Amino acid sequence: MSKVDNRTTGNKLLDSLKVETEVIGFSQSQLTLYIAQAEELVKKLAYDLDRYKGGYHILMEYFDSIPDDYKQDVDKKLMKLNL
Repeated sequence: MSKVDNRTTGNKLLDSLKVETEVIGFSQSQLTLYIAQAEELVKKLAYDLDRYKGGYHILMEYFDSIPDDYKQDVDKKLMKLNL
């Protein structure tokens, strides 16, 4: 499975929005506001993604020290979160 860079995907989405709004006919001010909001959302999501990845990597460093009877519970919880 190839690794997906969510920032690249977000930037492609923003570029797509720019083209679509030109076709639909939004005013320049509406378009500028909408794109600014979308860019802020992409930044926030990228920041959150980095935090969760960091937390996951820290957990994996210590996973072997978790008692065996808890490892399966931790693994199930992570799998529910798609981690």
